[in-house]
Amino acid sequence: SGDRAIVEGSDGEMSTSTGRLMMIDLKDGSVIWSLESYGNITVVGNILYGYLVPSVGTEAIMFDKHGHEESAVPGFYALDSDTGRYIWKNPSADVTKSGLLFCNGLLYSMDYSPGTEWPNGGAVRCIDPDSGQFVWSFKIEPFNGLCYSMSSPTIVDGKIYVTNDEGFVYCLS
Repeated sequence: SGDRAIVEGSDGEMSTSTGRLMMIDLKDGSVIWSLESYGNITVVGNILYGYLVPSVGTEAIMFDKHGHEESAVPGFYALDSDTGRYIWKNPSADVTKSGLLFCNGLLYSMDYSPGTEWPNGGAVRCIDPDSGQFVWSFKIEPFNGLCYSMSSPTIVDGKIYVTNDEGFVYCLS
């Protein structure tokens, strides 16, 4: 709201290494805030949820909700859309290239990496949007070493659907 937009960009490589997340003013194009991180963002009200990765070769920094500066680390974040400061973070090696799904007061994600990298891959994860903590993680099986996933979960009638590059479609109740 307020004539603002989130703009995400990355270097476009299959193995992305640099990118930026920005909030811009649509009236004059000015940058309201910017992060040297990349990832897919899900917007819920005034909060941005996503798995963010600091850009390689930069001194990517983040600010907590109190304005304290620290080095950015890969993980799940909730950001205040007005300031770009994080409300919470869950540092995590569970690489997630898809957007998070917000449904019935919870967040859902699908790991990018296959189950061969469990516990840092091959899982559907349910995340508490208030704290960033995992409510549960479920290992997707069957899988093979090529079962990468960049698709977001979908929920229909209380069932979670996910898929991967191998073409497998999974349904969880």
